[in-house]
Amino acid sequence: MSSYAAGDSGLKAAMLELADTTEINAFVVDVKDDYGTITYATDVPMANELGLVEKSLIKDIDAFVETLSEHGVIPIARVVCFKD
Repeated sequence: MSSYAAGDSGLKAAMLELADTTEINAFVVDVKDDYGTITYATDVPMANELGLVEKSLIKDIDAFVETLSEHGVIPIARVVCFKD
């Protein structure tokens, strides 16, 4: 699941509906992209100092994870470490 989809209520609802009606039980969610951007609000000083936080994508990561849990979906964080 892209961070854009995780932060968009319509796309997120569609993905959750898919999980509710199929055997899907986990989402791999982009939380750090290949440019080093963190896709949710964080208090990590270095990330904020370097301007690497895009708070508008996943606005409330805790609420997002809770919603996934309510639907029986296991969240898997995708963190890009190296860009080829």
